[in-house]
Amino acid sequence: ATLLVQGRAIAAEPTALLREMHYGEWEGLTWAEVQERDPELYEEWLRNDPNFQTPGGEGLFDLLSRAEAFVGRVREVGTEGTVLIVSHGGMVRALALQLLGLNATRFRSFGSVDSASVSILDLYGDAIYLETWNDASHHKPLT
Repeated sequence: ATLLVQGRAIAAEPTALLREMHYGEWEGLTWAEVQERDPELYEEWLRNDPNFQTPGGEGLFDLLSRAEAFVGRVREVGTEGTVLIVSHGGMVRALALQLLGLNATRFRSFGSVDSASVSILDLYGDAIYLETWNDASHHKPLT
């Protein structure tokens, strides 16, 4: 975020509300490692139950609660124009659910969110439009 606002008349405002979901004991593991370590819990996670919570970590409703708090904070400030949000994939999906008024069971419906991708939601009063999702066309291949 700091790099994106560099040279502009705005400042980055870090907030813990936008951090990624905390996976507790699964933090730092690959999905293959999680599957090997906790096969039953991994299968439960795959069922996409919004009430599932990783051992020692957050559940989806914890993430959605932070997203709701962040959206409320932005609306409270009454920002007009563009709001740039730099966050992590899970939080980007949680913000989309929150803004679009979708049920928690739709969390994985958005698919992955690639690193440094761009997603755009346009808000016009109470109307919200998903204009762009996970656009990574600006990425250049490594040579």
